[in-house]
Amino acid sequence: MRLALLAFGPYCVAHALFQQAHTQRYAMPYVPLLALLAVLGVDAVARAAAPRRADAAFFGLAAAGAAASVAIALPGLSAYASVDSPVYAALREADRIAASRPGYVLSGHYMFSRYFALAPASLPVLPLPPRREMESLEVSWLAGDDRRVLFLAEPRRTDLETVDSRSREFRGGWAWPRAAAMLLSGERPSSVHLVEIRRPLWFAGPGWGLSFEMARPDGAEPVRTAYLRSIARPAVMMIAGEPTDPRAAGWEGELTLAGRRLDARSCGAPWLTAYSVPPADLDRYLPLVFATARAGTAGGAPFALRGLAYGPAGDALLVRGDGWHFPEATEDGRPFRWASRVARSMINVPSFAARLVVEGEVPARSIEGPANIELESGAVRRAVSASGPFRLELDLPPGPPREAILRSDRDFVPDTVQRNGDRRHLALRIDRFEIELR
Repeated sequence: MRLALLAFGPYCVAHALFQQAHTQRYAMPYVPLLALLAVLGVDAVARAAAPRRADAAFFGLAAAGAAASVAIALPGLSAYASVDSPVYAALREADRIAASRPGYVLSGHYMFSRYFALAPASLPVLPLPPRREMESLEVSWLAGDDRRVLFLAEPRRTDLETVDSRSREFRGGWAWPRAAAMLLSGERPSSVHLVEIRRPLWFAGPGWGLSFEMARPDGAEPVRTAYLRSIARPAVMMIAGEPTDPRAAGWEGELTLAGRRLDARSCGAPWLTAYSVPPADLDRYLPLVFATARAGTAGGAPFALRGLAYGPAGDALLVRGDGWHFPEATEDGRPFRWASRVARSMINVPSFAARLVVEGEVPARSIEGPANIELESGAVRRAVSASGPFRLELDLPPGPPREAILRSDRDFVPDTVQRNGDRRHLALRIDRFEIELR
């Protein structure tokens, strides 16, 4: 045992301190040690249980252990062999889509870059800079590239929120079967989503914190730029932002579109505003610039831009404002957001009948008893009491952009429940929040 400790002890310390303990490949060096311990343990049990027939007892116990191992491993091996790897399946679907019509290009999150050598030669690949994949797309669009993008996305990443959601179409998701995934703990990529992206009406560049990956936790740039594609119809643009520090009141923010001032005000209070955009036949991207300064000197204000929506004035548009947290995703890639006790939004209602639909959950494990939930927009209001899943629908009359407010009378702080350092005040977990046309 002393030799075993000498041989495996240093690696055990390094594994615990510097490696991802949930990733199985880092535990492979322990296999000889675990085999030794198992043999010694079975031998000790056999000698204690049947001293006179220890050899027979040892073989019996070893056979039972081997059978148990086979019962665990074989279903996983069978599942692993029965399907293509998730990334290969996604690439095969991308090839099928690209073959149906010309003008596609392949992109994705950097994790999948090594698999792109398997892509067909007829499908060009955009550069994939690590953690800056959105920047590669933006450079392509600003250069006038109007090809459709087949994007291989990590299901739990949310940086695609910086691109107009109406230009994104989910084309499929793949993951290892559960039996195989149990034997592949921590191995990546374990799943992939294929998203088709058309040339968008808008996308957000540096400084816009529409997702956690794109936000700047250490402060913000003095100049933050998004891009709106000009269209030949009257349009509406809505933004949402909020101070992240009380000191933001000492800063002024100015919003301009293609050099024309749209607004200027203090950064000390949330912005949740709609602006009219005149029609233009240029069909090019116009810079939407948010610049901050204090006492006339440019600088990065502690003010987060967390919402942007843009489109024809007759379209249904929605932007989430203060009281909403960053988008998140479950392990299998289903999107959701947390809402605080009061979560404000701005909605643009089309000229025909529409409905605001909210589906979510009151986390019963963290909040005791039912919560009173209210959805309000103008003079229209709906309420429900729930502990667990709930759904609210609010009929929306046509008209100019207006606020919609989601309220709850209960919330919790994750750190007080799980001791995980998360001190956000969370009230409702929202799976769906959208305008539904009737």
